[in-house]
Amino acid sequence: MPTGWEVTLNLVRKLAELQGEAADDPRAWYKERFGREPSYSEMVNELAPTQDERRSLLQGYFEPDEETARKGGKNLLRRTRQSRGSAPRATYASS
Repeated sequence: MPTGWEVTLNLVRKLAELQGEAADDPRAWYKERFGREPSYSEMVNELAPTQDERRSLLQGYFEPDEETARKGGKNLLRRTRQSRGSAPRATYASS
């Protein structure tokens, strides 16, 4: 499963392609073009403004295709449960 930064850089590449440019170094391309570091949230909002578009844009990064699913890949929750021996639990601070 890719990290958030890897997804961000891939989304920068997609943005560059949409603008008819190549981003061999996506971080440098974005910084030169927009004057700041790319952020995951900005990239997702730019490329996919609606919830359905975001789901479509991001599902390939986090949901397995059939072959990957058979091998048990891209299932972070399952791997977390297996490594802990149970479901992850939220902790809440009491007041």
